[in-house]
Amino acid sequence: GNLCNASPGADTVPPLLVLEAKVNITIGNEVKTVPLEEFFTGPGKTILNRGDILTSISIPISSSNTGTSFIKISRTHSDLPQLNAAAAIKVENGICTDARIALGAVAPTPVRAIRAENILKNRKPDHNAFEEAAGVVVTEIKPRTSIRSTEDYRKMVAPVIVKRALIKAYQRISNSGDNPDA
Repeated sequence: GNLCNASPGADTVPPLLVLEAKVNITIGNEVKTVPLEEFFTGPGKTILNRGDILTSISIPISSSNTGTSFIKISRTHSDLPQLNAAAAIKVENGICTDARIALGAVAPTPVRAIRAENILKNRKPDHNAFEEAAGVVVTEIKPRTSIRSTEDYRKMVAPVIVKRALIKAYQRISNSGDNPDA
């Protein structure tokens, strides 16, 4: 329901996007596998046609040198988000070799922040890299004002929660509980 409803702010979508999830769709007697990134076509809209059923989600296993996190800003814990963000970073020999950032409730569909991700790749995962990547996120979102939040608030908070998500993801990597400046 959370995926097929195609809510731009669905809490499960950003984490699934950074984990490179794929959805398995049963169409008659056939099963079609589609990257989750290609599943959403607009607010409340997906690639599903009448009679199609999303039957399962596939998530590849992440390596031990990959950290992930999810942050949600909402009025109450169980409320729909004002915005949310997920991050995944992979670090090898002190260098970020892969990064994925996704946000919800900041565009007509959940979005990946590809430009921000690219800033992190092949760099030391530290405060400066996280700050720079988070700053770019605003150029990759298209928030609107709704009953939950204003466009301006979402633009102001998106970089903050992305930076926090990146720091938390980095701290979760094996043997890396320290500050990203270390």
